[in-house]
Amino acid sequence: MSIVALRCRTHNRGERRRPFHLLQISLDRDGKRVRRDLTEANDEVVKGAWEYTSRPFDAGLYCHHCLNEGQRSPLPIDEVDIRDLGLADPPLVFQSPRSFDSTTLIASLREKFGDRVRDVRELSAQPAVYADGAVLDRLHPGLRRAMVERLLPKDGNL
Repeated sequence: MSIVALRCRTHNRGERRRPFHLLQISLDRDGKRVRRDLTEANDEVVKGAWEYTSRPFDAGLYCHHCLNEGQRSPLPIDEVDIRDLGLADPPLVFQSPRSFDSTTLIASLREKFGDRVRDVRELSAQPAVYADGAVLDRLHPGLRRAMVERLLPKDGNL
């Protein structure tokens, strides 16, 4: 979807043009306030991941630059347009790996599903299995460099 319909009149047009950056505020199915960043790549909107927020804003789209200047009102885009632009997807907030606790998860599953939970097993740790080093050599040089610099652990094992 194009950013044309979503641009802030103050910061994404004319002489004061700044990078496209919106904040979308919504409520999840439990009524908790969530947010995600909307940025731009090749004049198309890039949706960020949903995350919980304590900012006391109403649901809507907010210009990031306007918020930094103290303006707290959403952009004048109605709910139908938000739906038409593909931004009405229900929020899905993932839990961070560091905050995940399997004991809490099992307890919540037992609470929610009761007798339907039949079997819970704790599996022993398994040693890591890595690909042969030649696998990286077969990749495109740009992809290989990106993986080594950004994704792989310091030992470089895939």
